Amino acid sequence: MKVFNLKLVILIWIMSFSNMINAAPKFYDATYIFIKNGISFAESKHKMIYDEEIKSWCIYTSSKTVGIFSLKKDIREESSCFSHNYNGNSDKQKVVSLSTIKYNFKRIKSKSVSVVKSNKVNNNLITLIGDKRIQHPKEIKIDRLTAQIFGFLLEDVKVSDKGRERLYSFSEIGRENIVTVLGNLDTVIIKKEIEGSKRSTITWYSYEKDFLPVKIEQYRLNRLMFTAKLETYRD
Repeated sequence: MKVFNLKLVILIWIMSFSNMINAAPKFYDATYIFIKNGISFAESKHKMIYDEEIKSWCIYTSSKTVGIFSLKKDIREESSCFSHNYNGNSDKQKVVSLSTIKYNFKRIKSKSVSVVKSNKVNNNLITLIGDKRIQHPKEIKIDRLTAQIFGFLLEDVKVSDKGRERLYSFSEIGRENIVTVLGNLDTVIIKKEIEGSKRSTITWYSYEKDFLPVKIEQYRLNRLMFTAKLETYRD
């Protein structure tokens, strides 16, 4: 019986791993609500599309404060277009090749506006912040948004975090069936840590919904700062 159970566990793991490495971008619209101490303070709309002009998938997000918190204006728009290719390697992190084609970030807070733009030029990611131009080394191929979307496939990876070159470390910390607006979903739980940062993020990616993030928690020094939950979804 123990041998049978072990074989079953291995089979389930292999099937889950296969699902992960074969996960591909899909069209969808989703809305997330951000909650702290039981109070909703912000919402974020996400849209995944395929851009025929540049032949790549793109994720667009728009976030803003809501309710009484909207009195303190904070609007963020972030997008990333990326290439996503399989290369047949047996290593989970190398089986899918990810590369940012272009990335944009804009934040409007009170009377200040900050803008970050990145583009792939001659196989190098170039970031513009005002008059500042940053040419990232070739090992930095993706931006922070693409890294978050595909966190379930990554381990240690250097990214452009709005122009800052940072090491992200992703690790699986569990699997759980959770209640969502789409019903009960099986999820893989991934923790993201950033070298030199006190913040960490835990994300629940859904197996049934092509590894769509359905729940996100952000921590600072192991203290929960907020939770984001999927509120609406349409594919």
